Amino acid sequence: MCRVLLIIIISLSFSINVFAQKNQEGIEESNFAKLSFIVSTPKEQYLKLEPINFELKVVNELEDSVSGGVNFNFSQGYAHLLVTHNGTKRRIEHLSAIQMTDCVVRVGQAEIKTNQEVKSEQTLFYNLEEIFFEQGNYKLQFIVDNRFPRESSSEEIRSNILDIEIVSPTDRDLDAFSFYKDLQGFMQGTFFSNSKTKKIGFQKAIAFMKMFRDTTYFSWVKKHFLEYYQFMRDSDIFSDEDKLFIESLALEPQ
Repeated sequence: MCRVLLIIIISLSFSINVFAQKNQEGIEESNFAKLSFIVSTPKEQYLKLEPINFELKVVNELEDSVSGGVNFNFSQGYAHLLVTHNGTKRRIEHLSAIQMTDCVVRVGQAEIKTNQEVKSEQTLFYNLEEIFFEQGNYKLQFIVDNRFPRESSSEEIRSNILDIEIVSPTDRDLDAFSFYKDLQGFMQGTFFSNSKTKKIGFQKAIAFMKMFRDTTYFSWVKKHFLEYYQFMRDSDIFSDEDKLFIESLALEPQ
């Protein structure tokens, strides 16, 4: 009887151990942090307050599928940034002025298959003045949380480390800088808070684009403006002259 009981206990212990490593479908649950996470940028040097484009890519190079999922969208709260400058490291929790609720984003597949790539392009334009508060060299490393972590568990993956340099604007970029700095509410989308600030934001952006077409900052203001305008084209805040100017912008090559 004792021998039978011992065999049952050993069998249960083995089963519990296996279940802790794999779910009911046999998908590995403990290897999320072992996924490869590669981040790159198109260049290494940026002006103060110049938005930064990132390509973020996760690859499962393991032999088994991994339980979990990744969501790189900065507005959905799973991506964070470690910033090191002059020996001081800071963790930036929020990479967008807009933070969507958890119930909106917990959808999609709950596993990453062997050799599968998950890729996204994201632009950092939120809170740049605080993240890169002075010119100089910065080291950046992204952290992405598992969208479907095990219960009572925190799982994340960390990217390679990028080196970028922030420099002060010169020449025409310097002429545009103060005006562009005043447009940060527009760039981050916070100017939508009421109709008055909305109108002021659009009018300032139009004035900027007319004056500083030949600057680095122009393309970013144009990109944001045209994205916002899709939802505002019927608004009475734009004059006929504004609309002609905006339509001409939309016809230009990106």
